[in-house]
Amino acid sequence: MVHRGRDVFFHPFEDLTLREGDVLSVALTRRALSAALTDPAGIYHPNRTAVSEDPSADAATGPVPGREHVALVEAVIASSSALLGLKPDQAARRLGEGVTLVGIERRRRMQRKPRRKILLEAGDVLLLLGERKAVSSVRQRSDLYFSDWSLEELPTIHHAKRAIAIFMATVLAAAAGIVPIVVATITGVLALILFGCLNLRQVTRAIDRRIYVLIGTAFALAEALRVTGGAEFIANGVVGLVAGNAPAVLLSALFLITALLTNLLSNHATAALMTPITMSAALQIGADPTPFVYGLIFALNCSFATPIAYQTNLIVMGPGNYIFSDFLKGGLPLVVLLWLTYSLFAPWYFGL
Repeated sequence: MVHRGRDVFFHPFEDLTLREGDVLSVALTRRALSAALTDPAGIYHPNRTAVSEDPSADAATGPVPGREHVALVEAVIASSSALLGLKPDQAARRLGEGVTLVGIERRRRMQRKPRRKILLEAGDVLLLLGERKAVSSVRQRSDLYFSDWSLEELPTIHHAKRAIAIFMATVLAAAAGIVPIVVATITGVLALILFGCLNLRQVTRAIDRRIYVLIGTAFALAEALRVTGGAEFIANGVVGLVAGNAPAVLLSALFLITALLTNLLSNHATAALMTPITMSAALQIGADPTPFVYGLIFALNCSFATPIAYQTNLIVMGPGNYIFSDFLKGGLPLVVLLWLTYSLFAPWYFGL
């Protein structure tokens, strides 16, 4: 909506022409707000007034801080807060220099009245924008409740070109074989830190500790299946079911059981388990072991139906906000496709 003196204009705005002194109240999502604040041609600029808001919030104004290490954070007003009964501008001054109150959310509803007439209440959610140090200082207040998940640093877009250059150099160095991929990656991260694209706190926060827990439990599961003989029992059971059939049937069954096991165990564990079983099964029926070996290799690489199947799956799980079922939806059809393709192509190619 648009505030003009004592008048308030609501959507639609087809016949409204903005004038100097108009106050805009804008409703938008956190993602849209972050994009607007990081747009060089947008509302986020030093010495410019910020008039924006969180979803269903009424905007407050204030000076926008510089672009270095700026963060957004949400705070809930406590029932005993010193900010109770204050207007947004008064509360912004109480919060200290370097912090701007850019949005107010009250019971998930937008306040349809001028900002100057809003009085803060207990339970109001404030969206604060400011320099990292200033935001950290405000978070020490005992009359505001902060959520760690709501803290978001705005990207320093003026470092985007150097970040892209470092990223491309890292990829090219690894792809061309100049240095191992591990060395290239570590060097690239160090370069991002040295050139100011990242700070140490951002790097440490990017490490998802849940990955290490998941890897540990995956190894424990694989070891339990191996020690108890459960995986071998499953594999031998499948081989026994197709015993006496054509070699193509046995080849297809071995491919499928290997592809399924590699998504529950690691590649190495599945390879150690299935290699002797595959070779023994091929020799028992007097078939050429070559297509069985190739099938084993292809099946071992069908490790994309679960997040625990391969390390890369775990690495992208956190940043991509994926869940277990996402891997099943995308990976399981691909496993079936590869299984059917090899089951139909290999017998024709190898003459089984």
